[in-house]
Amino acid sequence: MTLDQQILDFQAFAAKLVIDTKTNLRLEPFQVGLVRDWLDPDSREVWSVLPEGSGKSTLLGCFATWLLFRPGVKVIVASVSMGTARVLYSQAANAVAATPGLDRHINAIEGRLEMKGPGRSKLEVRPSDTAPSQGAVP
Repeated sequence: MTLDQQILDFQAFAAKLVIDTKTNLRLEPFQVGLVRDWLDPDSREVWSVLPEGSGKSTLLGCFATWLLFRPGVKVIVASVSMGTARVLYSQAANAVAATPGLDRHINAIEGRLEMKGPGRSKLEVRPSDTAPSQGAVP
């Protein structure tokens, strides 16, 4: 699958997800650019410096959830703090719970900030520290 096809596939997946605003996720152009960078096989590292409330946690949580449909994938998301780790995990887990039928394929393990998908895929959200300091869903 080409890079453009993967982006279109993610956009179609995102358009079906019910996020915290009780709407489906519609990607803004800057978010499509981030997804392109994340999927680009030549990208070794992607830095996203965006203001609070710009949808970073929602986008990354939904993107990681989409990746769970790739058999055997292990997705590890590193977060600056336990607070932001919980927010990102909650965005993903809540989208799974709110989207009809998605919870039949993905199992969210709340206390461990993990999700398991089909084909032995797994998402882990890990903080760099254990003290909550940042991360709030506006």
